[in-house]
Amino acid sequence: MNPLIANLIVEDVVKTLKGVRQSGGFSSTLDVKDEPVDQQRITDGATYVSASDPEPVPDRAPLQHDEYDMVVEIEVYATQSGAVTSPSVHDRARTYAADAYKALRRDYTRGGYAWHCEFGQPQPIDVGGAITGRRITLIVSFRTARDDPFSQ
Repeated sequence: MNPLIANLIVEDVVKTLKGVRQSGGFSSTLDVKDEPVDQQRITDGATYVSASDPEPVPDRAPLQHDEYDMVVEIEVYATQSGAVTSPSVHDRARTYAADAYKALRRDYTRGGYAWHCEFGQPQPIDVGGAITGRRITLIVSFRTARDDPFSQ
């Protein structure tokens, strides 16, 4: 059975973020997690991707297709540990978000599965204490064959 187009889009986002490495021309390295980030055990550079269920957009769908919008959220975290004071935890969180944003903007089609991807500005996540983060929201528009979410 073919995977759902929506799942392929999320997999592309995760794969893209896993490619954010200092050795790959970025300012930082992201630690992409497969599970939601436990705020008690957040590590520096921890990154988590979540997605809403796709919402049908029938007025935009071309003939013989269904169209959907799906919200994908990326959360990146920075922690302050020990005597490390430079750059600040807030500066690192902004750097992590900027690197994620830079990587994601390289392909608006999310691996060829989407026809449009709208990027929101990174927003602060207030965790408190020595932890801070940024949330990037994407609205991904994609199409599937009519009544078949497994194919385009």
